[in-house]
Amino acid sequence: MPRAFDAVVEAEGIEIVTTDIHIPRMNSIMEGWVQTCRHELLERTLIWNLPHTLTELESF
Repeated sequence: MPRAFDAVVEAEGIEIVTTDIHIPRMNSIMEGWVQTCRHELLERTLIWNLPHTLTELESF
């Protein structure tokens, strides 16, 4: 299943970056960024479609 998910993500042009065992805080930093996007952008903005989403994320 993870390989299928990776294939979908890569097909969308998203680069997959794995966390290194020597950088345990990297995962928490990304989780914080995702939570910020959810609270500050997605919960306060009506998203119409994918292009609108990408435009809003670029301005964020």
